[in-house]
Amino acid sequence: MPKIVDHEQRRREIARSTLDLVAADGIDGVTMTTVSQASGWSRGVLGHYFTNKDALLESTFTVAMAEVNARLTEAAAGPDATVALRACLEELLPLDRRRLGVARVTLAFLAETLASDEVRSALARHHEAWRSTVTRAIRRAQVEKGFAIGADPERAADLLVAVTEGLRHRALIDPSFDRRRQRAELWRAVGALLR
Repeated sequence: MPKIVDHEQRRREIARSTLDLVAADGIDGVTMTTVSQASGWSRGVLGHYFTNKDALLESTFTVAMAEVNARLTEAAAGPDATVALRACLEELLPLDRRRLGVARVTLAFLAETLASDEVRSALARHHEAWRSTVTRAIRRAQVEKGFAIGADPERAADLLVAVTEGLRHRALIDPSFDRRRQRAELWRAVGALLR
């Protein structure tokens, strides 16, 4: 009896291995050979799923964003409004290996938006989903914690998302900007906004 293969699951596994490589070595460290070695699948199997490195990276980006969105949804539903808001913002900072890979892949695809309307639309959808989740978390914090946010929740979300993106980019180019400093700067901005 032939073995039943879950092709989507295999694509996700390969994409996660690729994301680990991006976190460790950046986009330039990704080749079909390095992904084959990291994932444990032969080049032939990779070629069955991905025609080239670009297709592999596109799939990796899609899988990463779907997983980020799932984690954001879970974080936003957490029992404490302040913790939920914190998790929704910190999910996009490169605070660990997984999030570093996501940040590097996202940055690589950001450059692609100059040439591709499709990539631009995909990034815009994911960005809007994140901003909407942060907006809901702020509204919840206002109700449950009595946060007095001077701006309306959507404006506050825009500001916090912009600050978080700036911190993410800084962390990618400045190795001395470690996790402790990323969190401190983020929460300084949140504190100023929530007073």
